[in-house]
Amino acid sequence: MIRPKFGWREFTDLVSQRLKSEEDTKSQFVEWEESLHSRLEIGAQEYGDSSYQRGFLELLDELLQENLDRAGWAYIMWVKANAQLQSGGLEPDEIVCLKHICEMSLSTAHRAFGAYMQDCSSYGISATICDCTDS
Repeated sequence: MIRPKFGWREFTDLVSQRLKSEEDTKSQFVEWEESLHSRLEIGAQEYGDSSYQRGFLELLDELLQENLDRAGWAYIMWVKANAQLQSGGLEPDEIVCLKHICEMSLSTAHRAFGAYMQDCSSYGISATICDCTDS
């Protein structure tokens, strides 16, 4: 498996340094870190490490697409939850749960939009000022 010069620990330590020092955030970060590592390992086994061979602009485009994917999955959840709410005959707990799913879906889409806009701005600047090779 190909491993980058600056490895996993360095990357996650740098991300962790950007967090507030709240204990809840730190424990959630550990869970996120473990999930991300597992996802990367599964991806490497399924697809190989060919992602390291892709160009920077191609990788940046993948990041933008992921933000759209998050909003798309949130939309599908929102549609399904609303359809069940419209169907009627639900218990009060089911209604509360489905309304929560609708709110969570909207929140996820909102955050995905914010990340998309931020990434577009950052990557647009990077593409114009950064004269780096695609290797």
